[in-house]
Amino acid sequence: MARIGSLHILSSGLNVEDFNAKLGAQTEHGLPIGEGPNNPFNWTAAPTAGQLLIGTGSASDPQLGTLTAGTGISITNGPGTITITATGATGGFSWNSATGSMPILPQNGYIVSGGAPVVLTISGAAAQGDIIEVVGNNTFWTITGATMNIVTSQGTTLTSLTGYDAITLVCVAAPNTYVATATQGNISVS
Repeated sequence: MARIGSLHILSSGLNVEDFNAKLGAQTEHGLPIGEGPNNPFNWTAAPTAGQLLIGTGSASDPQLGTLTAGTGISITNGPGTITITATGATGGFSWNSATGSMPILPQNGYIVSGGAPVVLTISGAAAQGDIIEVVGNNTFWTITGATMNIVTSQGTTLTSLTGYDAITLVCVAAPNTYVATATQGNISVS
């Protein structure tokens, strides 16, 4: 007879009583939780749609639970699935085409094209952390409508000096004070 932990294997085969004792009181469709080498498994209830085992942060067993959606996020639980989706302006970022002068909004990017210079006017109140990106596609652009800071320069108008200039602006003080966190090319501040 061989012995593995508290499981006895006889020369004639597995000792069914020891095996059943090690498995513990099983729950149909439940999940096993190991309780150490000398103790039977603990079994959860059968999980409902979207439930996962989530640790408790202590030495106690993990618990069945669902994910909690934060701001700008929705979670949909289904049989065998969990769908996580960004929602609303705070949850997503959209890219837009700008082929003529137009208002621009926080949480959006703009690819400027069409050849003729384009004036982009920041409109709508931004929240701290909101982003606006502008990328020239062989087209000059000007951004107005907010206080904008690039390195040590501050102004209310940014102008690209080449057709492929690009900038990322992050709102640092609502509703419309921005700092450039990334630039490409030559951008004039006035």
